[in-house]
Amino acid sequence: QGIRNEISVRLYEEHARVAIQCRDVGELNQCLTQLKELYRTIPSADEEEFVAYSLLYEIYATFVSSSNTRRNLLKNLIEIYARRTTS
Repeated sequence: QGIRNEISVRLYEEHARVAIQCRDVGELNQCLTQLKELYRTIPSADEEEFVAYSLLYEIYATFVSSSNTRRNLLKNLIEIYARRTTS
């Protein structure tokens, strides 16, 4: 919709977290792409978390060829998120 503010950032961040929990890699990628653009002009206290997710996604997208490896990467991503939310 073209709305670019702190609320947009928070919504995309939460949407990305839900995508991780649901193992929806395509949706996660869309959220990370939007967040990358939003972070250029709108700072967020959680930016480092999503930079880390972006790096993991890039590893996933670039180097993953077997479905077993994909499952392991997604499992690791979910575990990182779970640790962050329980701390």
